[in-house]
Amino acid sequence: MENFGIHNLTQLLKSDHEHIYYNIRIDNPQNATTNEPTERAVYNKQTRGILPKQSDYEMAVEAFNIRAEMPIFVCPIIGGNNTIRDLTPYKINYRYVNSGTGVTTDYKEDLLFLPDDYAAGSPVRPPPKSPNDNNGLQDFNTNPTYYNVNSIRRVVQMFNNASLLCFNRLNADHPGVFPSQAYLRFDTVTKLFSIVAPYEYLGSGAFEKIFISVDALFYKYIDSIPAVFNGYDLAGRDYQIEIVQKLGGDAAWALGNHYAGAVPVPQTQPPAYLIMEQECDSRHLWSNIKQILITSTSIAVRDEYMPFRITPDAFVQREQNAFNQETQSIISYVDYGYGVPSEMPIQTTVHRDIVYSPRYYKWSDLVSNDPLKNINIEMFYVLADGRSLPIRIPSDGSATLNLMFRKKN
Repeated sequence: MENFGIHNLTQLLKSDHEHIYYNIRIDNPQNATTNEPTERAVYNKQTRGILPKQSDYEMAVEAFNIRAEMPIFVCPIIGGNNTIRDLTPYKINYRYVNSGTGVTTDYKEDLLFLPDDYAAGSPVRPPPKSPNDNNGLQDFNTNPTYYNVNSIRRVVQMFNNASLLCFNRLNADHPGVFPSQAYLRFDTVTKLFSIVAPYEYLGSGAFEKIFISVDALFYKYIDSIPAVFNGYDLAGRDYQIEIVQKLGGDAAWALGNHYAGAVPVPQTQPPAYLIMEQECDSRHLWSNIKQILITSTSIAVRDEYMPFRITPDAFVQREQNAFNQETQSIISYVDYGYGVPSEMPIQTTVHRDIVYSPRYYKWSDLVSNDPLKNINIEMFYVLADGRSLPIRIPSDGSATLNLMFRKKN
């Protein structure tokens, strides 16, 4: 979105230093009457001379306020020569053990990403390239929002799809021994995850059992479900879920909506199902959005913290971006506190209000000898792996950024 903003330029003399304030507002004027994608938080404005010579000044971000459309997290997929665009690094494992015959068999499945329905956009955008066709990298350029996870239930569905594949393979080898798959559920009242498994998994007949495990990468999303840690990189067996019958029948479970009056399927003894529930809420661990990044190609700021020149994919594609990069200065690079549990009740799933209002200003040197007579601003969020993706503004949303300039001593 370019040139939809308004700008307000004022000058104020304070003490012996000249202070210049420049306030930027980026608007998305769409009113949600169409299915057009959200607008990027980009500002380009030609203006009269703001600074006669940039290197005579230093700059600070006074504040910013962004109404952003951001996912719960951005789902990673396996890179390298992976040819499947939806192949995530998450795994589930069913281990079949027959203590009578001594047979132990593992049935491992990878979780496949399920994009939200609107990821196709309007007009319909093509699906992302596989890493094998994209220099070994996850493709965020062909369809930028494809890998956005905007629903917890979507991840639950991904897990249960993989669990069903494991069970079907096991059931084909050992037909009729176990009645059904184990499944992941999310309780919208308690906000806790749980894994429900048929009682027979504890032991069908005298000898046959099933053990359910997940890899360490996925376990963080369901952290605090009772599990035994076996080690890392064990083909989906990193964390083995503790499926047990608790004293007093506390782990007993019956199918149905437990908040809709009488449970449709009455409890039995022994119970038909066992439930292994989280001990505490783990949703604050889901987000892999770690920083908010604001850059400019018109304001030349001295490099103080520069992991790499900031363009989308630059952190990962270092060799490919080594030459002919557009010079972008980092205006602001701050940690994003969505992982703080106390903030979660005031956040919605998709729309976030990101506010930065520092108590003490951080002044940065400007280094160009050119005047400042146009403003370019771009806003990104940075993932845990260093990838930077553009912030998008929803319909009727806006972003504001307040900059201050002062003469150097």
